[in-house]
Amino acid sequence: VGCFPAEFWGGAPLFPGKNVVNQLEIITDVLGTPTPLQIAKVRNEKARRFLQNMRIKPALPLVEKFPNVAPKALNLLSKLLAFDPDDRPTAAQALADPYFDGMADVTREPSRRPLSKEMFEWDSRKLTREEVRELLYEEILHYHPDVKREWDKGEKQGHFEYPSGIAAMAEQFSSMEQGGPSSAPTFRNSKSLPKHAIDDYRKQVSLFASGAEKIGRSESVKPGLGDRPSFLDENAPATSMEDDLADVVQAMSLDADEAASLAEEAKALLESGHELIM
Repeated sequence: VGCFPAEFWGGAPLFPGKNVVNQLEIITDVLGTPTPLQIAKVRNEKARRFLQNMRIKPALPLVEKFPNVAPKALNLLSKLLAFDPDDRPTAAQALADPYFDGMADVTREPSRRPLSKEMFEWDSRKLTREEVRELLYEEILHYHPDVKREWDKGEKQGHFEYPSGIAAMAEQFSSMEQGGPSSAPTFRNSKSLPKHAIDDYRKQVSLFASGAEKIGRSESVKPGLGDRPSFLDENAPATSMEDDLADVVQAMSLDADEAASLAEEAKALLESGHELIM
């Protein structure tokens, strides 16, 4: 609690530690090295050893850190910032301090019973790695409602499989744990073209096969994308029409089954005498 008024008066964090060790260094720079009895009460073994091996440092007079703060306020602050929690005043004791003379009114400030340890059981419970990971995913999903809705519904459309957001994040975290941050894989939004988009494409194929509509090639599709897809007969002579179809299929990011299905439709249209307009 003592940090609140100190940061209000100073206009900056009182103990801006970068890590546990740095935090202890900064705290003891202000409060001085704790006594052996105070160090014995520290529950973390590594922190205890660090404090025991620390050089003796005198406490910094608070007036040097807060030269414009009234003496009564600094006296109360020194009590609130005591290293040992048992040495700090309770809320009722702090309000009875001379600093609050003329402001405190016990009739308007009823005391409450101390909170039970059971209310903080969640803070002391040991979690497994999987439990911590699951809690992290739930926290992330809280800020991404669209992904959370998808996860809650366990949605799958047709035979096109969609990876859930939580599964993708789990795979990314696993990769980062094994190989570092730079090894996290990137994911497409879906594994294959959505079902409704496939249906739209089938309609468009019929339209431009009959000459009723001409569909331009995507700007991202350039000539010479590489080898012809496996669904085209390697022994058949290549035609510009087949190459165009191959480019379109590759640009759509279809999987092998979907590409083969669309190729069969296009081949059937060709054999029936329709002319494809690209």
